[in-house]
Amino acid sequence: MKDSYSKNGEDLFIHEQIFSKRTKPGIYVDLGAGDGINNNNTLAFEKMGWNGIIQEEPGDLFEELKNNRYSNGNKITDISVGTSKGILSDVLTATNTQQIDLFSIQNKVSIANILEQMDWKVPVGVWILTFNKNEDSKDRARTLLKNNGYTFYTQFHGSEIWLGSDLENYNGKTRIEDGNKEAPAKTTGLRVLLLFALTELILNIRKQ
Repeated sequence: MKDSYSKNGEDLFIHEQIFSKRTKPGIYVDLGAGDGINNNNTLAFEKMGWNGIIQEEPGDLFEELKNNRYSNGNKITDISVGTSKGILSDVLTATNTQQIDLFSIQNKVSIANILEQMDWKVPVGVWILTFNKNEDSKDRARTLLKNNGYTFYTQFHGSEIWLGSDLENYNGKTRIEDGNKEAPAKTTGLRVLLLFALTELILNIRKQ
């Protein structure tokens, strides 16, 4: 990794400390991605062949995000994850996300609310969480991570880094494979899938 796009070099730090010996591209989830370039934790990994889900709230930043990161198999959305209209576990189901190597959350009102919607059967290798200064649910978020097998690694500038497992050769069963939970057709999962399909169609039309 040559260039850093994170606010304080978080992407370089994570790559050097955790992913430097990785041989295959990974999968990321990037919630609160901004314009996808400035102060972004996943763009440097995309340039190394990674892809995944990239989210920003509706508005000008989201329009910039679509222009900047629509490539490399990314799924881009303005769904408000962490609310009743954007349940995280449904987003992961709709995009068939079975494991996540890097999960970045920043620029969110409550990271704890997002984590409460997580499907913990989907394994995550590394979490990078940037809490708002006034967020009062930090302890709740940390407890959720600890209770689901994640370990605090370090505080890097304004971000907390938590570790799960090395997923490059992960062979465990996923929630989708073992069929423990099948979302009904009228859940938010279907709406999420339709929104992704619509966004993909619009972006493809623009590229023509």
